[in-house]
Amino acid sequence: MIKRVSSVLLLCLIVSLLVAAPVPAQEEITLRFMGWIGLFEFYVPAWEYMIEEFEARHPGVTIEYIGTPFEETLNQATVAILGNNAPDIIQAVASWTPQLNAMGALASLDGLIDPEVIENTPEAARAALTYDGSLKALEWVPAPIVMVYNRNLLEEAGLDPDSPPQTWEEFVDAVERICALPAREDGSSVFGVSLRTARHPNSGHWSLPVIWGFGGDLINEAGEVVVDEEPAVNAFEWYKNVVTSGCSPEGFGVQESRNVFMQGRAGFIFEGPWVRGLVNSLTEGEWTVAPDGDVWLAPMPAGPDGSRRMISNSHVLVISEQSPHKELAAEFIQFITTDLEAVNQYYEVSDQLSTAQLDLLTSGAMGEDEYVQIFVDAMANADPVPVQHPQWDAMADVLSLSLQQLFQGADTAETLRNAASEIEQLLAS
Repeated sequence: MIKRVSSVLLLCLIVSLLVAAPVPAQEEITLRFMGWIGLFEFYVPAWEYMIEEFEARHPGVTIEYIGTPFEETLNQATVAILGNNAPDIIQAVASWTPQLNAMGALASLDGLIDPEVIENTPEAARAALTYDGSLKALEWVPAPIVMVYNRNLLEEAGLDPDSPPQTWEEFVDAVERICALPAREDGSSVFGVSLRTARHPNSGHWSLPVIWGFGGDLINEAGEVVVDEEPAVNAFEWYKNVVTSGCSPEGFGVQESRNVFMQGRAGFIFEGPWVRGLVNSLTEGEWTVAPDGDVWLAPMPAGPDGSRRMISNSHVLVISEQSPHKELAAEFIQFITTDLEAVNQYYEVSDQLSTAQLDLLTSGAMGEDEYVQIFVDAMANADPVPVQHPQWDAMADVLSLSLQQLFQGADTAETLRNAASEIEQLLAS
């Protein structure tokens, strides 16, 4: 009897100790995300949903957002990486990945991202973002750069807004005719096109469609630098003339070129799928983006051989090799690119493609959106990484510097001979 009581007492003691034992504290994890998505006010509701919903599904996880302007993100990411303080996830542009990969900064996504998610993205993007057989970035927002035009200015210049330029010859003529329009009531001039002309690699990158449109190239299929050959020289001579004649602003970067277009003072601009949201925001809803509205878009004009080549400024997501939370980072990337509610909210607030998942792009609201489908169709002719080389950004900067020299009166052929020599040295480095 005594033994039985003792056993019962011992059992009660054990149970009481188990009940009273402290529950192990849940691990607190901070996942750091660097990029510009949260800096656009109209994107914020969707971005906040992504963060809050993911945190709700992952107790103990906090998403720390590091907001960096688009133009500064590559520099700030590079500084963080070199300082061994890289964020877990970086919102990047596809053309930055050669440089980041050469630094050893990018984790392989193979084995981290679900293979079905990878296979559901455009093949061209997968190929461009693969280095030595390993996928290093996942396309988030496909962004073929197309020709955006002000329908009202085309009509004012005697052009048919329902039939935008189809060739570069027609485009050049349209730019000149719009540039000849009289100044606005406030005395401001009208530009034929609002090009990116500031000293920045992005301006050099944006010059590639012009080179292609004139039948030229930067580097040919044999790997030879051909930017100093006649077609590219003709393209940059046009650049020089269109700026020095006042038909495109000089020294304009991303935001300035957009602002002058949104003010109704430029006939054309080269932009990506975010342009509808920008128009709605910057004109405070006064303009419409539609086939019969104030602004519409078309593929880049065809070159001499009839082909249309476009750059793609696709937004991609990368995981830092320094990240201690690679698997969790991959989960967040998959969530914001595949979760239907996250994708739809981003689409609704941004008015653009909000994922690279092909099934979502071609179904539902995006599948029925004529605007979105223009970009989906353009993806086949858009190149997100024109030169898969770690010095690509430096090459783009060489083109940008060449433009600055031309605007100051330098000889085009000589300037591009010098540029070709510099690019050859970069290729060899």
